[in-house]
Amino acid sequence: MALLNRLKRFRKPLGIWLRSNHPQLYHKLIRIPLINKLRLGQIMRLHVDGMFVISDTHVLICGWFRSPMTPVTRIIAIAPDGEHITLTDHCYRYPRTDLARQYGPFRMLNMQDEGFFCLFSSKRPQKTTQPWVMRVQNATLTKTAIALPLSYEPWKTRDAILDALVGEPGTFDTTVFQHHIHPAFEQLQQQMHAGFRIKRVLQYGRPNATPDVSLIIVLDASVDGNAQIDQIQHQSVQFARDPAIQQSDIIYVLNIGQHSEMLAQYSRMFADLYQLPFRVVTLSQPVETSTARMIGIMLARGRLLFWLSAHMLPVTTGWLAAMVAFYDATPTIGVLGAKLLYEDESLHHAGLFFSPLSDTVAIHHWEIKTSFQGLHRNLPRANIARQVPAIGTDCFMVAQKRYQEAGRSKTLYCTDEGDGIDLCLRLQTLGYTHWYYPDVVLYYLNDQIKPIQPNHRTYTEWLLSQTFAHEIATVMHNLEPTSTT
Repeated sequence: MALLNRLKRFRKPLGIWLRSNHPQLYHKLIRIPLINKLRLGQIMRLHVDGMFVISDTHVLICGWFRSPMTPVTRIIAIAPDGEHITLTDHCYRYPRTDLARQYGPFRMLNMQDEGFFCLFSSKRPQKTTQPWVMRVQNATLTKTAIALPLSYEPWKTRDAILDALVGEPGTFDTTVFQHHIHPAFEQLQQQMHAGFRIKRVLQYGRPNATPDVSLIIVLDASVDGNAQIDQIQHQSVQFARDPAIQQSDIIYVLNIGQHSEMLAQYSRMFADLYQLPFRVVTLSQPVETSTARMIGIMLARGRLLFWLSAHMLPVTTGWLAAMVAFYDATPTIGVLGAKLLYEDESLHHAGLFFSPLSDTVAIHHWEIKTSFQGLHRNLPRANIARQVPAIGTDCFMVAQKRYQEAGRSKTLYCTDEGDGIDLCLRLQTLGYTHWYYPDVVLYYLNDQIKPIQPNHRTYTEWLLSQTFAHEIATVMHNLEPTSTT
């Protein structure tokens, strides 16, 4: 130990002497991977990945720091007005697997996990544009970093927070959801519901005064205006040949208003060309899909609500009438879904179910699974009408009365499927069952879909597991083993 202390004592003077007197040798030495990593491994470091404004007084900060050989004793956030907020006992720490390449085996010199995540509050409201100072201290050293607060629309802030949780879901436990992320999202949800308004509603064609079904279709905000026009036109071509759809209440919800004028021009042309009445709802600002769908439900006039993805195209006519007939013939039905196919004839959706997570990372955590996804459409078990635990929101029929009976969800999910599953589970508590109906087939044609990020899905699954643990366990216990696999 005495020898090690002597080497540490002369390490810094030796490096300074080499750099001053033999700079070429010095630079050659530090290029050697082992020496360079040892040098990096011994340095105390602090990096702020993101600082997200939740409200005037609440901030969520995340990043990583290293303190080789000596544990960090104090973590402080300094507000723009000078307020010092101690985060030492409140920070969530987790291993950052992305740092393994930089530090290699010398990560073991760090006595604590590198990553940190922390939601905290200040005593006074802070200006959202002013920088903060993050400070960490160990027994001998202090490291500081500047943190610039990021302020987005609430739903973008939500997604950015989950994206900032670096690493595979198994590298962190779900206490970060419970103590930091979920409380932040609850505040963001209030802002999301209060910050939007309907800009205008335009009716094209002559609507049916007493429609039986309201089709609610949210146009994808991630594509440009031309793609949104294509979505309406492709569906209009298919819908125009179906008498049941012509008598329905079709509502397109435009999630962004920047293409509204161009969309209005083409919508008028499509309504005249295909003799198909529909409404286009334009919002004042971008919102998440579930919020846009909720606006469509508020305007719906039909006794049955039908949520349909803008990327869905039916195989043949008569599909809507068939689903209405099956729904009305099933007394205790809550939600009805159809068979959805990819363009290669493989299954995209045949009902959803839950699978218990085997890892010890999260106890009582249920994963969301899709029955038979990727298998061929002619799979015998996928061609039987059956009860399922939940239905995906791409093709989702529910009675207006039963939707109102279940009530509006008070939870903010990070995936669109979370809202549909939430409604299915709330209807289940009221005694309703959900059905998959394979006689109706639609194609799911979305080559631009953004894959669900692992952290977003993990948070949705955790939230559903926390909220509906008993309901999920009950429905999976009563489920036939052959209905999912």
